Amino acid sequence: MLVAATVVSALLVAAVAVAVDISALARLWSAMDGRWALAATGWAAVALLARSRRIYQLLSGEHARSMTVVPSIRVASLHQVLFMSLPSGLGDAAFPFLVRSHLHQSVSMAIGCLLVMRTQDLVMIATLGAAAACLLWVHTGSPAMLALTVGVAGFLATFYVPRALGAAATGAMRLVTSCADRDGGTLQSRWRDRLLVASGYLRTRTSSPSAWKCAFWTLASWIATGACVDACFRAFGVSLLLGQIGAMLFGLNVIGAAAILTIAGVGAVEAGLAGMIVLLAVETPQAVELAVVVRSLLLATNIGVPAAFQVCCGLFGIKADATRPTA
Repeated sequence: MLVAATVVSALLVAAVAVAVDISALARLWSAMDGRWALAATGWAAVALLARSRRIYQLLSGEHARSMTVVPSIRVASLHQVLFMSLPSGLGDAAFPFLVRSHLHQSVSMAIGCLLVMRTQDLVMIATLGAAAACLLWVHTGSPAMLALTVGVAGFLATFYVPRALGAAATGAMRLVTSCADRDGGTLQSRWRDRLLVASGYLRTRTSSPSAWKCAFWTLASWIATGACVDACFRAFGVSLLLGQIGAMLFGLNVIGAAAILTIAGVGAVEAGLAGMIVLLAVETPQAVELAVVVRSLLLATNIGVPAAFQVCCGLFGIKADATRPTA
């Protein structure tokens, strides 16, 4: 898969290179506002910290003293580098092993944590798309109030994600238990035990304090990510409206998820981003050039910040969590 993704990415990069004027790219880079680039870096760091706090909350629950904070930031940063660098999905596949090696939590808990995070992220992406549509295309009544209502509903939905997943796991466990024993009970027992662990883990994350904290850090990470996208555009002289920021976030995530056979979405995301920029009434050649530099800055900040944190961990000898929680 990595070989295929590398080949596809190389072909897409070649196609983009043909479509852009290298001298125009150089002019854009030379005219970049360093203050906004620095702001984008700062927002990328805030988003990383928010994601690490969500991981910390989901894995420690109400027993926060069982885990230290810094290793959870290290897990979040490693996961982000892998998630953004590898073909879509492969970074998530590494998450349980990162949690096991750095936080000494079980793979079952790590998978439960990942399931909650990704479901909350899907809810937020859908919320962003719906709120952006309200702001950009609703011209009657109060589009801002409608978008705010959608946003509040999305935030409340992220609060109920652990509870909904816990109910689903409990239902699946009961279904497995009631199924006919076809293999002497071995398979049935194994799945029942796994679902029991999953439902137990999710139930401990449905208490109001824990669920609200997870919902808050989810919202914070997406607000920071949106601010980072806005800062990247502003670094090249383009100011986005709030609805346009939401639409860009929605589009970037949908295109990135669909770009399975690419490395870091290179080529495919730039093409999709150029199409979205064209909708801002920018001519196609300029849109492609802007998409390339904005996407490059996004990658540099969102991979560079966690990578820099990993380097600092290595320099200062910060290792895996010394504690071994039993939860």
